[in-house]
Amino acid sequence: MLAYDEPDTHLDYIQQRRVMALIREQCAIPGVSMVIATHSMNLIDGAAIEDIVHLRLDGKRTRANLLLSDLDDHANGQFLSDIATALGLRNTVLLHERCFVGVEGATEQQSFPLFFRLCTGRPVHAAGVVIVGCHNNEGALKFIGYLARSQRQVMLVVDADSRKTNKMFSDANLAKEGIDILSQTRFIGTPDKELEFIFTNEQWCAVANTVWPRNDTRSWEPNDVDALRSGKFSSALLNLLREGSNSGPSSKAEMMYEMARSLKTAAEVPSELRDAFLQLEKLATLDT
Repeated sequence: MLAYDEPDTHLDYIQQRRVMALIREQCAIPGVSMVIATHSMNLIDGAAIEDIVHLRLDGKRTRANLLLSDLDDHANGQFLSDIATALGLRNTVLLHERCFVGVEGATEQQSFPLFFRLCTGRPVHAAGVVIVGCHNNEGALKFIGYLARSQRQVMLVVDADSRKTNKMFSDANLAKEGIDILSQTRFIGTPDKELEFIFTNEQWCAVANTVWPRNDTRSWEPNDVDALRSGKFSSALLNLLREGSNSGPSSKAEMMYEMARSLKTAAEVPSELRDAFLQLEKLATLDT
């Protein structure tokens, strides 16, 4: 049995990695077990998530908890570990960040950090907020549900029309994962629209005329955008900009990212999105 106490203290990053390599070599020796006490983020992130025990004060007592705490069922624990790895969630993030936000995919992952900074005045990581993309992966939703059941602060922020078009975000599925539909979900674009819909015709024209100018001599005008609002707005808008501009956006994610970059003040962000980010900022200040 080998025991290390803060083995990489005062070492630079390269030397920390060498210490971690040495520890791995020792752990691979048959019959060797190891306990490491550390505050080092590099060491913590270098370990398997299921091997980490989190020690923290609870009043006058010290409590020891596995990072994934419901590991009585080994298969379930391994599943959660695999999902955390696939989502790119580092161990230190799972240990210390204050609020986890589940979003649908790349569009929100790229644009929400910019909107959040505009609305709150600071980056998401400075606020202790982590954005987790579900990408139609029910495993990601299960992971958000696990965090909710573990009394972590979580919120799902998804398009309102996803309640109808994507069974993954149906009331029944959310309830099955232990996610409270009233307090832990925000549906953007109510009652049945999507994120892109809540921005005005004038806002879309402003960003389009700057980033994706028309092929002809005309400028994009509000009527061009307004004519698309009766159907699937985001898809129709993407097609319009692609067909009408040689530099048109390649994806909805790019379209929304450029919208986020174009706004200069919090007041320009639609109120329902602004309110959601302010709520997330408050959640990240609550004790868990």
